[in-house]
Amino acid sequence: MSIHKERFNESLKEVNSPSSQTSSGTTSDLPDNYKIINGSDRDYVIPGDSEEITRMEMFHYTYRYLFHGNFNAPVEDMLDQGGIILDVGCGGGPWTMEMAKSYPKSSFVGIDKEDCFPASEIPRNCIFQIADLLKGLPFKDNTFDYVYSRGMFSYFSIVEWQQVVEELRRVTKPGGYVELVEFRPLLNRLGPYSSKLQNAFVTFIQARGGDVHNIPEKLGDYLAGFDDLTTDYVSTPIGWRGRIGHLNLQNMEFTYMALKLPLCKFMGWTEEEYDVIKQNALTEPSEHKTWGNIFYAFGMKPLD
Repeated sequence: MSIHKERFNESLKEVNSPSSQTSSGTTSDLPDNYKIINGSDRDYVIPGDSEEITRMEMFHYTYRYLFHGNFNAPVEDMLDQGGIILDVGCGGGPWTMEMAKSYPKSSFVGIDKEDCFPASEIPRNCIFQIADLLKGLPFKDNTFDYVYSRGMFSYFSIVEWQQVVEELRRVTKPGGYVELVEFRPLLNRLGPYSSKLQNAFVTFIQARGGDVHNIPEKLGDYLAGFDDLTTDYVSTPIGWRGRIGHLNLQNMEFTYMALKLPLCKFMGWTEEEYDVIKQNALTEPSEHKTWGNIFYAFGMKPLD
């Protein structure tokens, strides 16, 4: 087992401990504009430490925990009866696989630009395929009953993102739903070191033509013309409010690790300088009660 997976498992063991589960606090201590989705999380717990999972899988379990499920669009009946579903940017396929097991009458297709797909234990109603969104998806018009995309916008420029959403619209059946879910990487209540890293990341994304300010908050604008258009967000704590906050802090650490080389090159920092900033940044969220927002939008492609 890699050192990354060992540290993930240790983190999961901590956040799933009884003491952690009872220390989440109450809604009275939440900051302004902090939004939660009410409901039981009993069926959507974070996996135990015996399960080896990757960083992207960790994000999957975090999202599922916060949303109390794997989707927001009103597609439950279709999934039960049997539909064709596309998971865009599926990575290792945690969402695709889990949904395929939960809805055996439906068929699931997971796509990604690179082959990082699971090699075994793939449900019979689930397949994976390499596809490049910017080159066009290898599917006919009006193929899918439900198209789900999560955590994708930062890989594209503003112009490319519009092209991506149009391609998702194309392959969706009339009467089918498209759902977009994106984490806004501009966190609230940062300390000086975490602010420094966030500002560097924002500058880095903007230099590549991306937009961390507007795309997540305006997902609904990209689905203009869809019926039953719904947009909202859920907030998530980092380093506080019980086990989910501890898990998000672990996610933050691994994100900082992944950004080390590109940000050092872009900002002109040495790796030693970056390590000092990172270590100090990781001590700040629990003190400042840092938090962020995950935005989502879904809509039905018109029947006309």
